[in-house]
Amino acid sequence: MRRIYRIIAILVLPALFVNGCQRSDPDSDVPTPVSTTSASLVAGDLVPRALHKVSVPQSERSGVLSGSDPTPTSNPAQFALEPHRVVSKNLVRLIPAGSPPEIRILPIDSPEQARVVVSVAVAPERGQRVLKGIHLRSFSDGAILDKSRDLAEDDEVIRTGLGGQPNLADRAGLGDEMRDLLRHEPGFALLAMPARPLSIDQPFKPGKVLIELPPEAALAGALVFVDQPSSTIELGAVAGSIHHSTGEQAKIVADLSDAGTPIEGASVIAWLEKPGNRRDPDSTLPLRGIGGGKHVVEVPLTSTSATDIGLWTVHLIARGTTPDGREYERTSEVSFSYSVPHARMTTVYTPVVVRGSDRLVDEVVFDVEVESIVVDRLGLRGTLVVNDNGVERSIATAQVGFDASEGQSRVSLRFGSGAMFLAHQDGPYHLRDLVLVSHGNATVQHRLGRGLDLRTPRIPAKALRPVETLSPAIEESLNLGTL
Repeated sequence: MRRIYRIIAILVLPALFVNGCQRSDPDSDVPTPVSTTSASLVAGDLVPRALHKVSVPQSERSGVLSGSDPTPTSNPAQFALEPHRVVSKNLVRLIPAGSPPEIRILPIDSPEQARVVVSVAVAPERGQRVLKGIHLRSFSDGAILDKSRDLAEDDEVIRTGLGGQPNLADRAGLGDEMRDLLRHEPGFALLAMPARPLSIDQPFKPGKVLIELPPEAALAGALVFVDQPSSTIELGAVAGSIHHSTGEQAKIVADLSDAGTPIEGASVIAWLEKPGNRRDPDSTLPLRGIGGGKHVVEVPLTSTSATDIGLWTVHLIARGTTPDGREYERTSEVSFSYSVPHARMTTVYTPVVVRGSDRLVDEVVFDVEVESIVVDRLGLRGTLVVNDNGVERSIATAQVGFDASEGQSRVSLRFGSGAMFLAHQDGPYHLRDLVLVSHGNATVQHRLGRGLDLRTPRIPAKALRPVETLSPAIEESLNLGTL
């Protein structure tokens, strides 16, 4: 979601330049409409299959706000957003509040450098007492494996993320805000709670370890995090796409290996978490083994509910025993954004090069037709790139925010010469990374990474109108060498 919010913030920015343009007239070429259905798709693209009436929070209408900004040309532009493969040697267990004080068994397949952190959902003032007595014990003989001493009454709490935030905790316990966070995001909230780090400090072969958890800690709720950096057993997972919308099917591929060799016969479980930390009664997902230690999870995406818009997370748990007898357990998670589209780009027009009376280029304009079936504040973004000996480098971005009514809207992406001039690059310039977003529900509605492969005629860099006045932000970027 962070990336989505950054896109929205950019879309409402005004131009960063004050350009001393003379009177401008467009080139004589008439723009030609190109349907978005002809787009060549790349990873990370999102194309609505249909539009759906969905509730969208309304804000004050702001009219049209547009601008363009220069971008660094030093790094190649990447508009294919390949999903990131996550790799886990970790085990995470959430102990819900109200749990009985039963023995918890953890399989440790690589004791060397293994680290166990137990976070408990209590206020810092109670942390000293609750953290007392949390230890790792051998499953075979009950011997304590860690050398952590029990806390004395005058000891500091080992760690807490609540220090300096008295509004979140009081002498009686947790405040309303933290209690609410625990209800909705327990795994995240527990990271800010008093915690006890433990390690296996006694000679120990791979096997089962017991966590000694005091009754008060189990009653309050706890998070157990086990990291085994020296282990050779890895659980990998990757999503098929970072964006999805209604009517698609999300695909997650999990792979399990030991020192690079696929592990077969593992028990792999998957379950789905929806926005707001919601887990439906039927949230367990079926998996299909495809060989080579790999398992596939497929999630049908049919919801048109506004409550399902946001980040969906597939949680994975893999358990088993290696051929040499090491018992293991790994957990991981993969997320993707989900939108119920109510708007889309239907047509993009070939560019118009606008020149002043002195024939210097003032701006390059791409018109875009947008269809919406909901009243909403929408934003559109695009990027211009140059082809540098087969490598594309971005030179400028343009943004426009506008109020969309039900029906068709035609808006313009205007790349000002000031934004393009600083790159000192000859055209033609290619349009890339066309993104339509909803400001109302903070989601990507439509994305075309290659932007229909539209490009300008050849424009020499010397034909661009020079920048006469720079904003302080651009001056600072130039001084720092980031542009």
